[in-house]
Amino acid sequence: VRRPLGVSMARPFQALVGWLLLGWGEGREVLDKTPTPCKSEYDKDFISEMAEKYLAEVPANQDAPRMLLLLGGSGAGKGTFIKLLTKHGFPAKDYAMHGIDDYLEMLPEWRQSAADPKSVYKDAADGCYGGAIPIAKAAQKKLIERRMHVIYEETGKNLERVLKRVVPPFADAGYRITVALVDSTPEIAKQRAEGRFQAEGRYSSPEYVEGTFKNVFENYLTLRTKDFAAETLYCDNSCTSQESSTGAGEAAQPWSCMKCWDDSAAEESGAGGTARLAPAGALEPGQAQYMKGRAP
Repeated sequence: VRRPLGVSMARPFQALVGWLLLGWGEGREVLDKTPTPCKSEYDKDFISEMAEKYLAEVPANQDAPRMLLLLGGSGAGKGTFIKLLTKHGFPAKDYAMHGIDDYLEMLPEWRQSAADPKSVYKDAADGCYGGAIPIAKAAQKKLIERRMHVIYEETGKNLERVLKRVVPPFADAGYRITVALVDSTPEIAKQRAEGRFQAEGRYSSPEYVEGTFKNVFENYLTLRTKDFAAETLYCDNSCTSQESSTGAGEAAQPWSCMKCWDDSAAEESGAGGTARLAPAGALEPGQAQYMKGRAP
């Protein structure tokens, strides 16, 4: 997945630090407060500069710009879904990642906190969102003007927000919109969030993770029937096994037991010569099989 110039290695480095420590049987020390907190506010020139820097490598002027509206609770596996698509040929490098966590990387104080080899800090991410949000807003304006493909990460728990604030700017600009849900359980997501905290430095409390799953599946069912949804994808990531579902001999990967389907409500999705967003190899055949306990 594309990362901005100058900080493109930030998350891989953080992940390497975190997972090496975990591999040795010990994690980074958990502390409440970071010694390098973000500013409460950044000046306009800095915001504009960081927005430009973030988008610097994203191809512009797409003939038919696409938006992947990627839904799922915190820790559901949205990043894993992108890795699965990419494994099967999806050109993630041609898309701007547009989730608030991505813009944290543009703040030097956050990068210092996240890259600390000895400690992780509970307040580091929360204290930086106020600085990341203006950069995200500036970047959104620019990427729409430049007709860039975009992956918009959103929990989906607030249907009104999605319908009134998230979708309209892109729909009005003529984007072809694919809605995807990565479904899982809060219990599994909480475990993933713990590992992510050690690997990347972003803390999510169990209570927060639980709340991000509220109404998400039901809201997805509503969104998949909307006229703006050219196609929809559903993924069951409630598995806990790392065994590959693609056959013996293939090494297990984080996405090995995730299963995804084309779940488009409209028969004509993908018609008219427009290729579907998800490569066929990333999808299971047949009708979508919703996670156990989900009722359409």
